[in-house]
Amino acid sequence: MDAYGVYLSTPEPHQSVAVGGEVEYQIFVLNSGDEMDTFTVEPSEVPDSWDVNPKTWESSSLGPGDEQVIAFTISAENGTSMVGKSIDLTFTAQSQNSVTPVDFRLRTFTSVGAEYELSLFFDNPESGQAVSSLSTTGVAGEWNQYSLSIANQGQDTDSAQLIAQGVPPDWEVTFEYGDLDGGSIVVEGIPRSGDNYNVVNVTVRVKPAQGGDIETADIQLIGISQGDTAKSDTAILSLTRTFGLVFSVTPQGSSGIFVKKQAGDTFNIDMLLESAVEGEHTIRLYIPDDEFPSGWSYIFKDENGATVTEVSISGGESKVLDLLITIDSQAVYNDEGYIFTASAQDLSDSTVFGRQPITVFLKLTDGFEMSAVILSNLI
Repeated sequence: MDAYGVYLSTPEPHQSVAVGGEVEYQIFVLNSGDEMDTFTVEPSEVPDSWDVNPKTWESSSLGPGDEQVIAFTISAENGTSMVGKSIDLTFTAQSQNSVTPVDFRLRTFTSVGAEYELSLFFDNPESGQAVSSLSTTGVAGEWNQYSLSIANQGQDTDSAQLIAQGVPPDWEVTFEYGDLDGGSIVVEGIPRSGDNYNVVNVTVRVKPAQGGDIETADIQLIGISQGDTAKSDTAILSLTRTFGLVFSVTPQGSSGIFVKKQAGDTFNIDMLLESAVEGEHTIRLYIPDDEFPSGWSYIFKDENGATVTEVSISGGESKVLDLLITIDSQAVYNDEGYIFTASAQDLSDSTVFGRQPITVFLKLTDGFEMSAVILSNLI
């Protein structure tokens, strides 16, 4: 080896940086001489739209063959005019102990690319808030439409490929945007935030199967950035199929589970009947006899408080109903609860119906108290 020498290296001499971002170069400084030495490393001059730190660096004292690493950070100005620009940067190392100049130059290349990011969301019709997951219903055997929004949160105009995953067998999902229509589409030219309105709305069409056992599907709607295919976002459409009628506990999304009820109690369940079938229909309201607990009773009441077993409803209309349940006075606690189904069915077309599962749990303490009373009498 020469008396004094230095060698620079980096595992990634070519890197890219996002607009307004920074990238780090790991520079390895090797004493390639045969004497103890220290070294300085300095980057070359850069334009005002770039910055390099540190401006200079000095190693510790290195023996022959010893190596030390330093991280230099290169940052690019935050502006779309930087997209596509690059910088050719040279790092120069110099021996501090050699009488005659001993140096080594390492050349690096940094280019600027935009940072890409998409977000997918629905507008919640109840809260008016943007949500990444929406629970709703769809009529089996028919195309149901939902609006999905795509927001470009990146630093440059972007395009988004849309695909659907988690679609049950025999269910169908397509996307519509302008002239585009298919199971996967690419929405092009979404402006970045600040240039123009950076949100586009796409129609998602879902056709639930009429057969099969799957009632609710969590369909993943995925948007993939075309500027950077490693960037994507997912919105979940949790869709419960209906058969022309939606019969549900209100408020929407309530579970239909009722707890801490007592034997002999009468309690009210707020219900909502909605029709997605064109024309006027007469709907029978009932709970199947083979499901309803023995000794219990029920009645349906309309919004005027009148007891009803049938109601008339037109397509797109909804009706508020009350379901009053009276529990048998001899009913006892059941670990699994009492389960039955509130049902609505078109009298002229048995394929048009809606169902709402109901589960009732009695208070557990009542059973313990009764057991305690019986036990005390026996004693």
